[in-house]
Amino acid sequence: MKKLTSLMVTVLAITVAAIGQNTGYTSKKVADGVYSFGGGPWAYYSMFVVTNEGVIIADPINADLASAMMKEVRKITDKPIKYVIYSHNHWDHISGGKIFKDAGATVISHIEAKENILPNPNVVIPDQTWSGDRFDIRLGGKTVELYYYGANHGSGMTVFLLPEEKVLFTADLVVPKRVAFMFMPDFSPQNWIRSLKEIEKLEFETALFGHDIPTGTRKEVVLQREYLEDLTMAVGKAMQSGDMMLQSVSLPKYKDWAHYDDWLGMNAARIMLEMMMGY
Repeated sequence: MKKLTSLMVTVLAITVAAIGQNTGYTSKKVADGVYSFGGGPWAYYSMFVVTNEGVIIADPINADLASAMMKEVRKITDKPIKYVIYSHNHWDHISGGKIFKDAGATVISHIEAKENILPNPNVVIPDQTWSGDRFDIRLGGKTVELYYYGANHGSGMTVFLLPEEKVLFTADLVVPKRVAFMFMPDFSPQNWIRSLKEIEKLEFETALFGHDIPTGTRKEVVLQREYLEDLTMAVGKAMQSGDMMLQSVSLPKYKDWAHYDDWLGMNAARIMLEMMMGY
C-alpha cells in the first residue's frame, strides 16, 4: 500500500507541475466572506474565508493557483493571511502554501496528514496540528469547524464547515457528476461511504468541492454516496454469480457522469479488492 501511495503522489506531482500559468481561474462568493477559488486547465478548487481580522485559506493546491488566489484575496481585503489549512496529505492539494507562509500564515493540518506527507520541497510542512475528530478555528467573528472521520481517502482527511454560513468544503470525497477517480488510489471505499453518511448529518446548504465543479448542494454529497453504494451492490452480485472479471457490472443511472466508460471498471475492481482482501 505504501508503494501504491508513493506512485500515486508521484503521478499527481507531475500533473500539478503541468498546470498552466494563472490561466482561467475564477472566484465565486458563496456566502458573506466565503469564496470558492480555482479552475484552470485541471479544474482544482480551494476555499478562502475573509474576516475582519484576517483570511483563512483551505487547500493552497499549487504555486500557480496560490499566486492567483493571493491576488484575488488582495482585491477583496488587505487583512493578513492568518491560516492555511490542509484538507489531507496529498501533494496536489497542498503544494502552494509557501506564498501564504511567507506572508505570515500559520499552516495547519490534522496530525495524520502531517505524519504522512511524503518528502516534497514544494510542500510546506504544517506549523500546527490537531488530533481527534473535531477542531475549531475562530477568527474575526467567524468559525470554521474541522471534522475528521478516520480512514477514507489519503491521511488526515479534513472536512470544513462554516456553521453560521451553512457552507461545507470537502476535497476529493465528493466530485459532482463524476465516477470515482481511476482505481480509487488511496481510498477505502466502504469507509468513504461511512464518512459521507457522517457528512450528511452536518447542517449545510452550500457545498464547495476540490475538483471539476466548484459548488453545489447537499444533493451532490448524497449522490456520491449512492453511487458508491450502488457500485458495491453491483460488484457483490457479480461476484456471487461467479463473474470475477466484473463484466456484468453496469450502472446506467450514472452513464452520463464524467469518465463512466473509462473508469467504471477500475472502480469496480477496487471495490472487489476491498471485499476480498480487506484493503
